Parts: sequence; C-alpha cells; structure tokens
Amino acid sequence: MSNEYVRLTTAEVNYTKKHLLNIELESLTSLKKLKEYKDLRSKELNMKISLKTALDSLSQELIIMDKLLPHTSWDKKDNDEMIPSIHTMEIPQLKAQENNELENQLDEIRKKLARLQ
Repeated sequence: MSNEYVRLTTAEVNYTKKHLLNIELESLTSLKKLKEYKDLRSKELNMKISLKTALDSLSQELIIMDKLLPHTSWDKKDNDEMIPSIHTMEIPQLKAQENNELENQLDEIRKKLARLQ
C-alpha cells in the first residue's frame, strides 16, 4: 500500500485542528460529567441503604415498644362512644351566636318589608 499526500491550505489545517480540539474537549467534558453522575448515584445509593437500615431499626423498636406498653380491652365501638369526634361535637356558644345573627337578619328583612308596604 502506498502513501498518498494531499496538500492542505493553512485555513483548512487550522480549521481541522480547532475541530479536533473541540471534539477532544467535548469528549473530556462528557467523561467528567459521567464520572460526577456515577459518584452522585453511588452517594444516593449509600444514603438510601442507610435510610432503609434506620427505618428498619426504628420499626423493630416500635414493635418492641408496642409489646411493652399496656393494652386495654376496649373495642372500637366503645372507644367511639366514649370520645366524641370533633365533627360531632357542638359548641353551644357558637350555635347561640349563629342563631342570634340569623334572628337579627330576619328582623332586618321584616322591617324592610314593613317599610315597603
């Protein structure tokens, strides 16, 4: 096989060198980003593992605490009857104020109707 040479102008040589340097720069930048990504992924994995271990140990401690704490013999129905929920509780003062406001509004409407007749 024989070697063939092609004559290039200085502009072509400069363009080719710049282009090759840009390609090299982009590939090195990509490698750097890939390395950073791998490092972050390994840190994330380590953090997930430590979080899972902490949650598992906490879960075990809660199970032990549940076994150690005293339990009552109430069933849910008795519990609901003993402690009224917030939605079913009525505050007498607020109801009285609402009734007074309604009565006042009704009185005002009646007075306006009387003036119109």
